[in-house]
Amino acid sequence: MAESHKLKGNEFFRNKEYANAIEEYGKAILKDPTNSIYYTNRAMAEIKLEKYDQVVADCQRAIELGSTFKAYYYLGLAQTEIGILRKAEENLKTGYEMALKDKSPSAPAICQAILNVRKKLWEDREKKRLAQVAPLLIEVEDMFAAKLEKELQEAEKTLSGEELADEKDYLQSEHDKKLETIRTIFSRADEKYAPKEVPDYLTDPISFNLFVDPVISKSGNSFERSWILQHLKTSSTDPFSRQPLTANDLIPNIQLKAAAEDFIQKEGTF
Repeated sequence: MAESHKLKGNEFFRNKEYANAIEEYGKAILKDPTNSIYYTNRAMAEIKLEKYDQVVADCQRAIELGSTFKAYYYLGLAQTEIGILRKAEENLKTGYEMALKDKSPSAPAICQAILNVRKKLWEDREKKRLAQVAPLLIEVEDMFAAKLEKELQEAEKTLSGEELADEKDYLQSEHDKKLETIRTIFSRADEKYAPKEVPDYLTDPISFNLFVDPVISKSGNSFERSWILQHLKTSSTDPFSRQPLTANDLIPNIQLKAAAEDFIQKEGTF
């Protein structure tokens, strides 16, 4: 009986009827409160509706019941949005390791989420630093943030579902562009504020993102672990050298990982 509600919830989720999906997953939980999958499924739908406090509660319960990587992944996403960044990073890293063991195709997405939370951690540190050395820049950034918050609130009054999500993405993108522009202006006055480009050697050649968990192949090429493992599911060769390659041939690149972590802590870009 509980499973039938889960299946109905899955159907609602596929149709982007997230509120109905949440209701069906809730019914499944009432029938069987010991199944962690029902909690992670509900959390997945709650993320779509930005119900982050509920996501945290459901994921924590799923973890107590012995959940898969999804509970840690969704928990990390929600904590990132709420602003519990250190905990978010810890949970995302746990979810990433579990996803690798499960050979899940979600590993690259979790890797990206780790980069996002590390960027937010850097932004928090940078804002505190700039508050001391560049108060005018902080004042301008706060004005932009207030304007964005007002625009988001207006959007929530007139839009919903995917339209609201798209509008929020657009407003956030425009906000980020304005911040980049104002920071560039300040950087011309003081080189200390200038954003740094990610060096090529710190960039994964498949995803073009800053490395999080780099590995070395037999040919000496470095790749992001989750992305090269996805590649090896459809090909048994190194994407560059074309030499035969398996997952067992990959060796952690500890020095490169440390360099990438140091870069994002100092520069916040990827």
